[in-house]
Amino acid sequence: MFASGTMPAANEMKHRYLAANEMRHPYLSANEMRHPYLAANDMRHHYLTANDMRHYYLAANDMRCQYLAANDMRRHYLMKQLFNRKQLFKITWAMSVHIGIHFE
Repeated sequence: MFASGTMPAANEMKHRYLAANEMRHPYLSANEMRHPYLAANDMRHHYLTANDMRHYYLAANDMRCQYLAANDMRRHYLMKQLFNRKQLFKITWAMSVHIGIHFE
C-alpha cells in the first residue's frame, strides 16, 4: 500500500520532468535554428579571413612593386652618375690634352 501510494507521486515527478523537457525542446529547436546562422557566420569569417590573406598578399606585392620601382630609380640614378663621371672624365681629359697636361 505504501509503495503503491508513492507511485503516482513518482509518476507526477516524472511527468513534470517530461514537461520540463518539452519546455526545453523549443529552446533547443531555437538553438538548432541559430546553428545554421552561426555556421553561415563561420563561413563568412572564413571568407573574410581568406580576403585578409589575399589583401596581405596584394599588400606584399605592392611593397615588392615599390621596392622594385625604388631599385629601378636607384639604377637610373647610378647610371646617370656613371654617365656624369664619364662626361667629367672626357671633359677633364680633353682639357688636359688641350693645355698639355697629362695624367698618369
